[in-house]
Amino acid sequence: MITFVTMITTKVEATENDEQVEQTQNIENIEKDKQYNLTKEVKVKTLPLIFAIEKETIPSGNIRVTDILNDWCKIENEGKSGWIRINTIKTSVKQDNNQEEAKKEENLNTEGNNNQEQTNSSNEEESNQNQQENKTEEVTEISKTGYVKADGLNIRKEPTTSSEAIHSLSFNSKVKITGEIDGWYRIDYNDQIGYVSQKYVSDTKLPETTARGGYDRTTASSEENTVANQEAVEENQVETEEEQEEESTASATSSEGNDVVEFAKKYLGYKYVAGGSSPSTGFDCSGFTTYVFRNFGVSLNRSSKDQIKNGTAVSKSNLQPGDIVIFKNRGKTAIGHVGIYIGSGNFIHAANKKEGVVITALSSSYYSQRYVGARRVI
Repeated sequence: MITFVTMITTKVEATENDEQVEQTQNIENIEKDKQYNLTKEVKVKTLPLIFAIEKETIPSGNIRVTDILNDWCKIENEGKSGWIRINTIKTSVKQDNNQEEAKKEENLNTEGNNNQEQTNSSNEEESNQNQQENKTEEVTEISKTGYVKADGLNIRKEPTTSSEAIHSLSFNSKVKITGEIDGWYRIDYNDQIGYVSQKYVSDTKLPETTARGGYDRTTASSEENTVANQEAVEENQVETEEEQEEESTASATSSEGNDVVEFAKKYLGYKYVAGGSSPSTGFDCSGFTTYVFRNFGVSLNRSSKDQIKNGTAVSKSNLQPGDIVIFKNRGKTAIGHVGIYIGSGNFIHAANKKEGVVITALSSSYYSQRYVGARRVI
């Protein structure tokens, strides 16, 4: 009898040990977009770098991992966020079992849905699709006359820059406006319905001098006209070249682009300085791209608005590491920012005074709304 009891006890202890090992293994890998229970407060940094400044202290409690870069992860809790080494966070968290129980209960309440987040995402996509299909119903009916304040303004089939251009208008062309939607005018031009951007249409005819080709405009609105024409020309240039060159082969091997990326990453965390173009002074966005490519024998135009003239156009679907990505400024009025694509939907750039040189996703809310195009220079 004693022997028998000992064997049972030994087996139970072994089972408990196995469960403990399994529980530890569950948090061996820290995963993005998952929640964990932080058992003690930790200090986080502003950037995923050893020498970066310590930003703040994250208190114990539930945290969410929002990003992972190499051996660093970004965590957030109660409005606080920052970067911390993955090995450090592994020893400071445990699996959030309460969250798993809550998910199970939530799944039962939603008739067996396995992932509420996916359901919400699916509903959102369906809603966006319905909104897209019903766009014609959302047009606000108006009736007035407008005048084009940019040469080469495209008339499009639908109110989006990705829609097919069916005609183009010259400066001061008279248009009949029949509706408006999301920053676009619906117009009736030669008995054909199309859409033009509102920001390139004026309620009154604009004065002009004899220098049509140079966009020389008189009166106080001359600066506005110049910016509008510049942006319209740049937009049309990007779209036309992307269509013509989308199928062209890359001018360099992927290894050359990867070399550019690895070189650029050496300057992660360096400070942003307006007008700066070297590690000793700091960088602004075009100064950073200019410095990086100079080290590979490529001379770029110094300003972001002029770097769209370097190299050849590349469609977003054909981006390769080392391509220059180009964005509009904060007000979306003209080209105002550049960076270097590094692959996997991310780019490296001198962002601003607060962040310095960082890596950002093209899909981020701010930059996805301001994306203009890309150029291949190597």
